[in-house]
Amino acid sequence: MKKSRIGAIVALSMSVVSLSSLAHEKHDVMDSQSLPVPFESVFQDAMNDPNVLLYYADQAFRKGQDDEALRWVLEAAKFNHPAAIKNAKELIQKNMGTFENREEVIAFLSYHAKPKGEEPADLFAQLYLADYFRGEECVWFKGTNSECAVGDNADSPVAGNDLQRSYFYYEGAAKQGHEFARFNVGMMHLLGQGVPRNVPLGLDWLKPLADSGNEHVAYIIGAAYQEGYWVPKDEVKATGWFEKSSAQGHPAAMIALAKNLERGVITDKGEEVRMGNAVELYEGVLTSIVATHAEKSEAAYRLGMIRANYVPFMDESLADKQMSLAISHGEQEPNESMIRAIMWKGKKSESESLRESIKWYAQAIKYLETLPLDVHQKFASVYQHVAHAYARGMDGDLDRDERRFTQYMSRMHKLLAETYVPQVDPKAYKGYELFKFPGY
Repeated sequence: MKKSRIGAIVALSMSVVSLSSLAHEKHDVMDSQSLPVPFESVFQDAMNDPNVLLYYADQAFRKGQDDEALRWVLEAAKFNHPAAIKNAKELIQKNMGTFENREEVIAFLSYHAKPKGEEPADLFAQLYLADYFRGEECVWFKGTNSECAVGDNADSPVAGNDLQRSYFYYEGAAKQGHEFARFNVGMMHLLGQGVPRNVPLGLDWLKPLADSGNEHVAYIIGAAYQEGYWVPKDEVKATGWFEKSSAQGHPAAMIALAKNLERGVITDKGEEVRMGNAVELYEGVLTSIVATHAEKSEAAYRLGMIRANYVPFMDESLADKQMSLAISHGEQEPNESMIRAIMWKGKKSESESLRESIKWYAQAIKYLETLPLDVHQKFASVYQHVAHAYARGMDGDLDRDERRFTQYMSRMHKLLAETYVPQVDPKAYKGYELFKFPGY
């Protein structure tokens, strides 16, 4: 028994030795087949090569993996690789993969939006960040479409809301001569958006645009001086800017200039010459293909008043036709000038037929009810005209009616008692919206 146990132990020992020798032999074979530089090391070094990163970006892009493509491109761009920077801008501009990589995109754009020594800041980066921080709804839109979706089921846009930072980047782009950025900087000062309101400084930013031929901006500047919008009122300066804008056919500027000519703001021209120039401007608005119905209505009304009241141009028949034209345009777009034209016809009819004049005043009331409360209140006297017509009557034309007199006077007082709260758009002036460069 003892000898058999000893034999088993010896056999087991020999077995272990044999296995150990086999393991060493296998290890020696593996060592002889290994490369001196392992793959992991090579791969890690490759990740520091922007060309390799661009290769991965290209492969991802070909597979439709926009987020992965942009991620690799942004990594390559960290090496200031020109091709990577160009590709990154292209993908960002088309909103391809930007939503998933927005933090990296911000870092990329912020780096390139700053000047580096003699090298100016990247204009694309400045404008993109400026649009982003102002809350532009089309920036970094979540989805595969590069266009902004609309409707209840549209994905939510991803944008910033920091007008101060937006101004910083717009100002940088404006200093590089970008006109859209210059317009935004000027309008932000004009409206007090992102910076404290500073209208004189805002006008200084806008003037080069007007001088270079933008008639819309010239009109904005003229309007600010005309009404004294946070600057000293100066109708002479305003007239000069209106002339610049009118020379390029801006309808609102043509009307504003014609009014100043009527009022004698410019004193170096005789009255008849001024009035003749005003007539030409109003007629130009009526033939303009860009003028709105409201602008044409006002031009026709002003012409009618000149034909009715100014001796050298007086023509009662033409005056009546111009008033009818003002009303006709107003039917397409109700406005104050059409109301004035209707009331002119109503007043003119009173001496011949009160019944006819009441028809005109009733038409004015119908359109006034479609206009804002402040305009309605401005022409509240129309109710008084109707009331007085019923109060006095006209033999063979209109019977006196005290009940209707009371009704119309009551309507006028009730209208005037209403409180009007002006609705001012803080991001627009004279119909021109901030961040929407006219003519751009």
